Amino acid sequence: MVERGKQIPRGHEFFPDEIREAGIPNPDDYKEYSEREFNRFTLTGQWDSLFIALLKERCHNDGLSNEDLEDQFKAHINRGVLLLGQRVKNIEDINRLVQDLKE
Repeated sequence: MVERGKQIPRGHEFFPDEIREAGIPNPDDYKEYSEREFNRFTLTGQWDSLFIALLKERCHNDGLSNEDLEDQFKAHINRGVLLLGQRVKNIEDINRLVQDLKE
């Protein structure tokens, strides 16, 4: 749960951006990017419940069950990182993203 008065950390904004992308990401499309295991809590930290709530809502809207959460989490993260990679090609792109987050 997000404590009153605290904001979601700005560095995690790629996940909400990705979660708004059209279409259900197919976990099988990202197998080649999933050679390394990662701990979800390492990525989400104290905001884990918020990210899981967003993902549960997305899965519900997509007609998926809670049994699909783990695979969908990985697929959304992979798709989000790939989308971010398309937006960031140089240091100026990073600066632009940071400025956009400040607005």
